[in-house]
Formats: sequence, C-alpha cells, structure tokens
Amino acid sequence: MEINEQTETFLWELLEPEPVKLEALRYWLGYTMEKESILSALITSMRRNYMKAKSIIAEVEECFKKLNEKNFQDCSVNSEIEIRTYNKAIRPFEDYIMRGEALRTRLRIVMEEIRTYLSLQEQKISIEEQKASKEQLVRLVNLQEIFHKIEIFIVAVYIMEMFRIIFEVLAHEIANLLVASPYQ
Repeated sequence: MEINEQTETFLWELLEPEPVKLEALRYWLGYTMEKESILSALITSMRRNYMKAKSIIAEVEECFKKLNEKNFQDCSVNSEIEIRTYNKAIRPFEDYIMRGEALRTRLRIVMEEIRTYLSLQEQKISIEEQKASKEQLVRLVNLQEIFHKIEIFIVAVYIMEMFRIIFEVLAHEIANLLVASPYQ
C-alpha cells in the first residue's frame, strides 16, 4: 500500500506544470530503487520457497499414490483432501509473487518516468542554452556591424582630413602662384 501511494504521488508530481526540484527527483529515484531491490529479494526468496513447497507437495502426492487408496461411494480419498489442503496453503504465496511482480513492474515504470522526465528537462535546458547562444550571437553580429560602421567612419574622417591637408597645401601653392604671377 505504501509503495502504491508513493508511486502515485511521484507520478502526479511529475505531471505538475512547475518543474520538480532535483532533490525530490533524487529522493524518488533512491526510494524506488531501494523498494525495487527489496521487493526483488523478497520475490526471489518467495519464489524459491514456493517452488520448494510445490516440490514437496509433488513428493507427498507420489507417496499417497503408492498407498492405492480407493474411493468409497462418492467420498474423496484422504490423499486428495490432503493435497488440496496443501495447494490451498501455498496459493497465497503464488498470489503474493504475482502481486510483487506487478508492484516491481510499477516501480520500474516510475524509475523510467523519472529518467524520461530528467531527459526532457535536460533537452529543455539544452534548447534554452541554444536560444541564449543564438541571442548572444545576434548581439555579437550587431556589435560587429557597429564596429564596422565605426571603422568606415574613422577611415572616412581620416581620408577627409588627408584631402583637407592636401587641399590646403594645394590651395596655398595655387595662392602663391596667383600672387606671384601679377608681379612677373
């Protein structure tokens, strides 16, 4: 019952819109792994004991067959009643093994759900990082364009200054020529 309630709680919390904290996931994974391990050990032990009990019942049945009991009117023989009683005694073990297997399968499903959830969260983080990288790349390209425009502006100012210097020198020389020519 406890494991069923816990696994239900785990699964419902995974479906909530806000992300599950890492500590909760770590607890859930540890819990499910621990319970699955304990349950596996119990099932293995129970299965071994069940098979041993079935073997003993088969041996007892063989012994009863050697007694060659005969039915008296419509009554069952003692050996049949004994064998049915023995089989009824071990039937709860078989039921427990089946329920334990179902519970172990449920725990494995929860572990897979947790792993899937972590994988999805990892993909989400990766997508967010890619978006951030893309935005940063766009900003860097824009910054590079601004620097390129500034470089063009600086080169244009430099060329204009060079032309101004050349023009002033030429203008000065032309002015000297113009001033010098009337007196010749």
